[in-house]
Amino acid sequence: MSTKISLHFIEVDGMTIGYEWLQKEVKNLNLRIRGDGTITVSSPIGVELKEIESFLHRRKNFVLNTLRKSIAVNFSDLRGKQFVSGESYMLLGKALRLKIIQDARKQVTSDGVYLYLYTPETSNTVANGGMIAEYFEQKRNVVYHEVLNYLYPPFRKYNIKLPELRIEHMPKRWGSCTAAKGIIRLHPHLIGTPRPCVEYIVMHELCHLIHPNHSKSFYSLLSVMMPDWKLRQNMLAQYPQAADV
Repeated sequence: MSTKISLHFIEVDGMTIGYEWLQKEVKNLNLRIRGDGTITVSSPIGVELKEIESFLHRRKNFVLNTLRKSIAVNFSDLRGKQFVSGESYMLLGKALRLKIIQDARKQVTSDGVYLYLYTPETSNTVANGGMIAEYFEQKRNVVYHEVLNYLYPPFRKYNIKLPELRIEHMPKRWGSCTAAKGIIRLHPHLIGTPRPCVEYIVMHELCHLIHPNHSKSFYSLLSVMMPDWKLRQNMLAQYPQAADV
């Protein structure tokens, strides 16, 4: 019988993990995590999905520790990338593997598993890098503004205007707020974290527009606006940029 391959996702301690499941003629369950964070589980034919998920939960400490090391190496910073097929890029908490495809069009797309780069010059790493950088810039602009517009409405009753959003590199910070000027800043690498983490940082900074400190009143407001903020904060702690917000 030929090998059956399927893609699945599982939540482990607040982290969404994608893995490839191979059903083939083997005797035991086997787990492989590659350097780019790609996970493969192989099992005997006939094993049910719930057994695979139970297996991953039993190995969760190994899986999470290995993935955190991979995330630190393959995070969304494009410095050091060679822009060749096989590289991993973090987008909204998922490690996307790059596939460069020779094509007349010039385009970058993603299906949530792979990052596809279509180009007539597959070996032009300078052009490849520029296209990928532009793709991530577009994703940041869309996602960050979507999240801000989604979370902002409850703040109208405090006579808070929709703040200006800026994307800036900040040492050891995911975000910052200049309340007096109505400006919120988000780190470009935040796009590599899961959307609930992006929402947490934006909500954190929105609350600073009312309480520009980390007082008891600030945390009371944050808890009202986002009751599960501590869970999101713990999820964000898995990512390498220091969350000194």
